[in-house]
Amino acid sequence: MHALVGNAPLLMAGAVAGAALAFLLGCKRSSSTREVWPAKEDVPEAAAKLQVAKGAKHYGVELDHMDEASLMAGFEEALKIAGKVDILIYNGLQGIEAAQGKKLDIATTFNDFAKQQTNNAGYFVLARCLRNHVVSRGIEGAVINIVSMYGQVASYLDAYAGLPYSSPVSYHSLKGGTIHLTRHLAAYWAADGVRVNCLSPGAFPRADRPTSSYYKAEDKASNEADGAAS
Repeated sequence: MHALVGNAPLLMAGAVAGAALAFLLGCKRSSSTREVWPAKEDVPEAAAKLQVAKGAKHYGVELDHMDEASLMAGFEEALKIAGKVDILIYNGLQGIEAAQGKKLDIATTFNDFAKQQTNNAGYFVLARCLRNHVVSRGIEGAVINIVSMYGQVASYLDAYAGLPYSSPVSYHSLKGGTIHLTRHLAAYWAADGVRVNCLSPGAFPRADRPTSSYYKAEDKASNEADGAAS
């Protein structure tokens, strides 16, 4: 991933905490670059944590990828600040509220399900903004979507045993769709010099969730991978 960054201006779209911040910190330790990422009140805290690079600059703009007008305005603001953007990393997600004590495949409403799929519309439009921008400059570009192992495998039911929540069916549908969106754009935009890839990580520990569910999911995924390799 570090090689993709180099000295190129990079737009990190999504949260500035957790996986997104960890990625940026990793890039910072190995390269000098400029990042612009959508955020609101998290910008000062994230900026302070990112003061670890050699000659790097980082900025924050507000962008709601669930709203086309906000998305387009945010991308234009990023261009105004950085001058250009060569790489897009997408980590944004509008989820649904967990229904405590209920399985989300039962409790998820029609509107909840439909709204979560709108994330993919935002991913596509922002990726197209990047594609059109680099093509107009006559250079190559790259899009990286952050998806999930749950876009490829079914939910691990035992990982949620005894917990007041489960992995929502709409999330699995969304992530599977994002993976295929990535395949489609990669095929069509290759001729334009735009690489489109995705990363499918496993579970991330969270302070508001017991570590038992994280380790159960990780162990399950690891065991299945070992079995497939053998």
